[in-house]
Amino acid sequence: IKSKKEKKKSQLIEQEVSVLSASARVNTLQPLALLNQILTKNYNINLESFESNDNTALAVFKSENLNDIVQLHELLKKVTMQNKRLTLDKTQKVLKLNFDYGEL
Repeated sequence: IKSKKEKKKSQLIEQEVSVLSASARVNTLQPLALLNQILTKNYNINLESFESNDNTALAVFKSENLNDIVQLHELLKKVTMQNKRLTLDKTQKVLKLNFDYGEL
């Protein structure tokens, strides 16, 4: 049988875990929300994959049209992002964007 003090401590720990869990979900979505704000609608470009962990994000874009992916590359070059790294593969029409988002 738990004492009142033990029950209170358990409740506090559960609340902290809940808050940390919710915070982790929000932090995971932050970089995706940032990309959504920056990018204009272009139905010729697909977000092929998106990963985020340890305050670093990787987005991989692909297009059937080389001009569209080059335009996206030029747009993202102008955007300020922490530790931004862009890799454009013109042959595959793929653009990879890595960036840090710990201080958004």
